Amino acid sequence: MKLAYEVILPREGNTSLAPIVFLHGRLDSRKTWKKFAPEIAKKTGREVYLYDARNHGESPWSDEMTFDAITDDLEEFLDDHDIEKAILIGHSLGGRTAMTFALRKPEMVEKLIVEDMDTRNYSSISRRTIQQIIILLRHSLTSIPPKADETTAKKAIVEFVKQKLPPTKLQLKDRGIYDLDTIPIKKEGHSYVWQANLDVLEEMLMTDKVNQQLSGVYSGEALFLYGKESFFDVENDEDIHKYFPRATKVGIESAGHLIHQDFPNEFLQHITNFILK
Repeated sequence: MKLAYEVILPREGNTSLAPIVFLHGRLDSRKTWKKFAPEIAKKTGREVYLYDARNHGESPWSDEMTFDAITDDLEEFLDDHDIEKAILIGHSLGGRTAMTFALRKPEMVEKLIVEDMDTRNYSSISRRTIQQIIILLRHSLTSIPPKADETTAKKAIVEFVKQKLPPTKLQLKDRGIYDLDTIPIKKEGHSYVWQANLDVLEEMLMTDKVNQQLSGVYSGEALFLYGKESFFDVENDEDIHKYFPRATKVGIESAGHLIHQDFPNEFLQHITNFILK
């Protein structure tokens, strides 16, 4: 599958260095990385690739949505761009994709960075939480005023979400969904739609398609960055060191699942330091 993407080039860099490839999470798009990519390219001197996964953003939609399929997409993407080895940075669904690929093709991964994703199958809590987010996103479109421009539409969505989120969630600072640039909607006719195939993503989540048995070992350096308030339990996942024996776990206090959006400075510092060490 040919995926929508963009490349950020460093002003000065060594073209022999392995590029960095960002993989976004479920219901997200490559827009979530737009503010990080130029800074990381500058600090590391490496090319940075961002792409939309299938059923997300500007990439094609497909009824086939499994971890094997989206991992195959990553392999095809690297082959199409003649990338023999890369540093992979993945959040949530993208983190699981990066893990799966690193175990499948360890020779093609220089370093692995996983943001808030463990090796277990999705728990009932995490499934229910993500399903509630999907329902919330569907309903949020009804809050957009008639004839609204894109900025107004996104502000309406933000206000709708703020009213529906529990008070504890609102205490998190700088929540990424309030960053209008990262909200993946587009106008179709006279209304707005999400740039995500919500039906297929929900069907994956609520069936065995979301389950996966990892296999293999990735012996390269790996960083597992996690939120201490997340519904994923990276801290207590003992199998991470089984599959990734050189993994380092770093927990972020008060962070939930969206570390890069809630705590962007800490996120940038940790991943940059890991790449440069």
